[in-house]
Amino acid sequence: MTRARIKLEKGYIDGYTAIPSFPKIGFELIALTFVKTLPSLSREERRHAGERGRKWILEQPNVVFACQCSGMGFTGLMISFHKNYTDYVEFMRKCKNEWSDAVTLQEPVMIHMRERQLIKPLSFASLIETEKR
Repeated sequence: MTRARIKLEKGYIDGYTAIPSFPKIGFELIALTFVKTLPSLSREERRHAGERGRKWILEQPNVVFACQCSGMGFTGLMISFHKNYTDYVEFMRKCKNEWSDAVTLQEPVMIHMRERQLIKPLSFASLIETEKR
């Protein structure tokens, strides 16, 4: 067992994460925010904005995932958790202040973490079950 676990950890497992009940730990909202790099930026300005953006995102504890992406005109995505709508508005204000010269922030997809609104709570168990079949 130990050898199999070690082999998996070296190639397939990046870490272990417990998935909490987000409302119980104080997070009512999850925001998926798509961004678009301003087309007027030069290559050098894009590079500099990208470096600055990476640094800023890494300093934001409520951002749990961020990546470059493509599709529907978007160039980036970030997933962030918020205690409530006021917290989210403050976060978006900080984003716009930091990035307004480089990206256009789009209206995010907001997920309210109330149990009655969840169809399938976040879990990776189904992926494991798929592999077993």
